[in-house]
Amino acid sequence: MAVPEWVTDPNGNVADGFSVICEIHADLSGLRGSLIKERGEYGAYYKLYFDLCLEFGGVELKAYLEWNEKMVIHRSNAKIIVTHENPPSIHDK
Repeated sequence: MAVPEWVTDPNGNVADGFSVICEIHADLSGLRGSLIKERGEYGAYYKLYFDLCLEFGGVELKAYLEWNEKMVIHRSNAKIIVTHENPPSIHDK
């Protein structure tokens, strides 16, 4: 499971005050048209720029991908998979 760098301590552990409560899964195949071919020291590779968007309003968390392809903003669904049934509360400390 990948955890953003800004949430980890120097050892790669989830920092105090943060908890992993879910994973986000998304099919990136719809973004094929946005691949950018690059050439590096070890040969060709591709870059892909997209935003993972989370909506906290309403009664449930929603996730989707958003990207720009030929000056048009596109969206694709993402699935939230809960990994921690009882996330710690800010009042638990």
